[in-house]
Amino acid sequence: MCRLLIILTLVLVIGTILGRPHKFKGKYDSHRRPGILSKFCSNTTIAQNYLTKILSLIHKFQSNASYDSVLKLQSIHFINYASNRTNQELLHRDCQAFSKGLMAARKLDKLVDRTRKHLASIIQNEIQQVSQRVNNGKGFHEIDD
Repeated sequence: MCRLLIILTLVLVIGTILGRPHKFKGKYDSHRRPGILSKFCSNTTIAQNYLTKILSLIHKFQSNASYDSVLKLQSIHFINYASNRTNQELLHRDCQAFSKGLMAARKLDKLVDRTRKHLASIIQNEIQQVSQRVNNGKGFHEIDD
């Protein structure tokens, strides 16, 4: 069941990426705010300090099982990108490429989160429909809520 859910999520994510590229045009995209990358990368100390603090925060959350489980659901692509040594070295060589990769990871996390919420909604509706079918359309409000 878990594998099926993972495969379905991946299919939906890939389908959304390929079918609706305009969905990624958020208010923080570099094409809408061209200064955002240059501002982040204008001072290498600030960019490095940001990465250091993010990695520290990730480590703090990963050391707590409750936070870690949520972190893996909500921000796994961001965490993997920021924690990757090659990407960390990229920050020093090409800050804008690092920043674009980090933003892409965040967008993917948000897309996966939207997909997860959509699937959860479908599951909840199906569960409620079962109780309505069994009880002649009335449902079991104590169980369904």
